[in-house]
Amino acid sequence: THKQGLANNFVSSIIQDKTGNIWFGTNGGGVSYYNGKSFMTFGKNQGLTNDYVLCLLEDNKGTIWFGTDGGGLYRFNGKQMVIFTDNDGLTNNTVLNLIQDEDGNLWIGTREGLNKITKQNLEKLSLAMSGSRNLDPEKEALFCKVGFNDGFIGYTCRKNAVFKDSHGKIWW
Repeated sequence: THKQGLANNFVSSIIQDKTGNIWFGTNGGGVSYYNGKSFMTFGKNQGLTNDYVLCLLEDNKGTIWFGTDGGGLYRFNGKQMVIFTDNDGLTNNTVLNLIQDEDGNLWIGTREGLNKITKQNLEKLSLAMSGSRNLDPEKEALFCKVGFNDGFIGYTCRKNAVFKDSHGKIWW
């Protein structure tokens, strides 16, 4: 609860990472994680421009992703937090769901469509964040927009309404 250190009692998303920490996306308090002893919070004071966190994902490299209600997509590698918005090619700044497919691609469902960051772009992004490579968003599109012609029949995604089945097929 908030009394025990959670950022906000209104929780919209929960995940457990590979090391056992439990992450909570909250409605108005940002993201809290619990390491089994105490809470740590990432909110506006720690760099979030929007502290309404709708969805969370830990990718296969251990990076935590936060989707916010109007503030874009955040990537946290344990040391550094980076924000991605519609200025970077995201279809909309309200990120409603996140999932990673069997090939390592990251799928981002927004209020105005579906986006994908390919495994190759995730690797480029990791190198750019470590300082060993520059990523120029004007020359390299980070986000691929997925629409009707690609098999996505919806215009918008629903909050946390995504599922990967036992065969690796993703359902929206």
